[in-house]
Amino acid sequence: PGARDAFLAVSSARALTDDALAGIGLLKGVVALDLHMSAFGSPHYTARGVAHLKGMTSLEELNFHGALATDDVLAEIADIPRLRCLHCQDPVSGDHGFVALGRCPTLESIASRVCRWMTDLGFAAIAHLPRLHRLALGGPRIAGQSRGRAKD
Repeated sequence: PGARDAFLAVSSARALTDDALAGIGLLKGVVALDLHMSAFGSPHYTARGVAHLKGMTSLEELNFHGALATDDVLAEIADIPRLRCLHCQDPVSGDHGFVALGRCPTLESIASRVCRWMTDLGFAAIAHLPRLHRLALGGPRIAGQSRGRAKD
């Protein structure tokens, strides 16, 4: 009891539901959580389930399935109290989700590869996070001059 677990990967993708995330959200010692499951991410959980991850007071790293990363899901992820690193490949979120992430002062690293629906508005919101030192993303709706304004 009280010991911190370094890493939890959930491998039963089709059984991962909002109720399952409620149970996972009760785990207090998990520092890194992998819910991505490669191309086999569960279609059975939503922002309602992701909201439970805010209860994971030790969680610092999250790998999330991009096809489920909507605006509402990213808004819930942004409220994880100690989140430092987010990997969310090819999220379906638009600007609203990234604006929410822009209010997450603990974020140091965001890797999202291609963000098809994010524009300069969403990019500007995350590019100036106070602790951000790694930003790996792009998208067809982000103008070149926006990328140049990211903090060094």
